[in-house]
Amino acid sequence: MSVPAIARGAESDWDFFAFRIPDHRWYAIQLAGGASASRDQYSAPGPDREFRFGSGNFTGSAVWVRDGERYQNFFSVTARTFVREEWADTWDEGSIPPSTFQTRQNSERRFVNNLAEVREEIRWYPFSVPLGIATQATAGYGDVHNDSEEGSTTTSSDPVSSQRIEFSSARDVRNRQLALAWSVTPLFGRVRDATAVYSGYLLEQRLIRDGILARPLSTAGRERLLSLFYVQNPYGVVHDFPDKFFWQEVERLLREEGALGEAGFDAYALLHALQPAGPDRFVLRRAGYAVGPTLRVDYTDASLQSSQFTHQVTVVDTTRTETSIQVSDDRRDSNTDLLAGGTAEAHVPLGPRWQLDGAVSALFDTEDPQDHQNIDGFGAFTWIVAERWQADASASYFRSYAPQIDYWSASARVNLSYFLEDHLRLGIGFTTGQFHNDYATGEETFSRSSGLMISLSYRFAGLDVPGLVSPVRPMQPGPGY
Repeated sequence: MSVPAIARGAESDWDFFAFRIPDHRWYAIQLAGGASASRDQYSAPGPDREFRFGSGNFTGSAVWVRDGERYQNFFSVTARTFVREEWADTWDEGSIPPSTFQTRQNSERRFVNNLAEVREEIRWYPFSVPLGIATQATAGYGDVHNDSEEGSTTTSSDPVSSQRIEFSSARDVRNRQLALAWSVTPLFGRVRDATAVYSGYLLEQRLIRDGILARPLSTAGRERLLSLFYVQNPYGVVHDFPDKFFWQEVERLLREEGALGEAGFDAYALLHALQPAGPDRFVLRRAGYAVGPTLRVDYTDASLQSSQFTHQVTVVDTTRTETSIQVSDDRRDSNTDLLAGGTAEAHVPLGPRWQLDGAVSALFDTEDPQDHQNIDGFGAFTWIVAERWQADASASYFRSYAPQIDYWSASARVNLSYFLEDHLRLGIGFTTGQFHNDYATGEETFSRSSGLMISLSYRFAGLDVPGLVSPVRPMQPGPGY
């Protein structure tokens, strides 16, 4: 494709730290449910059998989000219900002279799982200086109910005696759990999701290369484009096929900017714009730092109720014997923890191609720091040349200590990918991890795993349709960005 030479905007024009989040709101309510039923019958020499199954599920969720530079609020409610029932009947009769017998068995099982969760996260920066507060509250409830009933009747007789045995049993188990958590963190500093800056930079470079833009965007045009990219994901909340609506707005914005050529987007340029930046993974580009103390309250309440009943009647001629056994259990446990600690994170985009990320958090029990503690940290770097190279490395560590178990894990990962469209794809990766559990009972487990991945693919292909299209050959890749 031959396009006029246009001066491209400098990489320094795309300042990740100068990006500001546009004020916006989005919401969604979704309801979904289903049911199924089946019946199977088997008849053959031997016992006749019949099985019936039925299940139903329902999921309801509501999300409301307000996002902006000063105030962010994410609120969600989710409820799920799943029910499954099973019935089985088996009957058989026959004779082994001089005896005859009849047997019938039936069972019914029911499983019900109810889950509900309410979650809210707020970040508020009331002043122009980067001083704010973050809070998070969650409430979760789970109710799992299993019950079953079984019964059987067996009769047998011969010329001398007869016998009848009736057996029935019932089992009921119900597990309920309530979990509440609330945390607050005063923040010094501000972290923003600046992925929109990279998306806007990449779009401008591609459209200039494809001859769609007559000139680079102005500063005001870039700010509007970045705001639009920031709200791209909520388009998928509203529409089943969001791309056509989102890119219609991108084209309108570029026309109003006066940078779009008269022909507008052609099919090639639009599909090129939709291509991911790298061959493997999406790259999240955050910018900023934040540090602050954290106070968290956790409350859990769990109960387990179970009962089991068996009953058997045996009749031999005129003699009747009856036995019953019933066992039940009822347990409940609740716990409240007050944890204190801190968090710190830093995210540094070094131009469009480089990204450095790091975060650490620690929480300790306020009554006895040695009794309960959580430590979590990670660090990562990413280097990407769009449509050509992508490399990243990361390491993470996590430790959770409680009276019953001391658990820690450490992992690291390195990946390098090279992509030459229509020609070559190369990937090299290495991962390693260690996991350790130390239980209060004295049992100790340790595991280590490592993996190496190498992949290479090369393509040489062509398509010839004389009189319809020009010969189709692998494209000559342009420069990476």
